[in-house]
Amino acid sequence: MVRKFNQLMKRVVEFYDFLKAMDEMPMRRLLGDFYEEKEPRRKPVRRETKTSVEDLRPSKNSEQ
Repeated sequence: MVRKFNQLMKRVVEFYDFLKAMDEMPMRRLLGDFYEEKEPRRKPVRRETKTSVEDLRPSKNSEQ
């Protein structure tokens, strides 16, 4: 009985030390901030063309 009580007491003390160490650890480590931060993804910029289709067609007056 005494032996089991000592084993239980040892486990309780180890668990208490573990909780104490976890409490002293910075919270950001628990949240996963220790990973390298990735650059935020940029949203694609919508391109605006100022050239109409008619401007790209060959003119009728051009020599062939």
